[in-house]
Amino acid sequence: MTFATLNTVVAFTFMALTVSSAQTSKIDVYTAEQLTASSTKAALKPGETPSVLEHYPNHYTMLITRRDNGQSELHEHVADVFFVAGGSAQLWTGGSMQNDKVTEPGEHRGSGLFGASVVSLKRGDLVHIPANVPHQLRLAPGDTFTYFVVKVHEDSAIAPLPKPSR
Repeated sequence: MTFATLNTVVAFTFMALTVSSAQTSKIDVYTAEQLTASSTKAALKPGETPSVLEHYPNHYTMLITRRDNGQSELHEHVADVFFVAGGSAQLWTGGSMQNDKVTEPGEHRGSGLFGASVVSLKRGDLVHIPANVPHQLRLAPGDTFTYFVVKVHEDSAIAPLPKPSR
């Protein structure tokens, strides 16, 4: 698995996250070799929590490899931005959560989604899921899905960025 495109997306994602004057000046670089090695260690078992690469003032990063379906989830204050580094999966979004349980303040998990929209994801795709949108990743049996995630804490006190002109 190569991560050349992932490195480019990661760089652009970090630049786009400069919405807070409280950002750190620390620069983190993950080489393709480091990400490849991490992706083999990052494989999740059902119900397992992914590990965080790094925490920043308004976001944190993770590299996740799934071999099974994820739970349905909803983050009240966190948006997910992720880049698909390898494999394929279905992303289910919207609708309502089955067996919705609050697992910690602002975080919900469930067993599935009712009335969701479905989109197929593959290597190279980029996804943004706003806060308060139920979502779930589902894999075909035997598939593996690796993605780099930026979890962005949304803050209504921060003025929105102007929309770019086209």
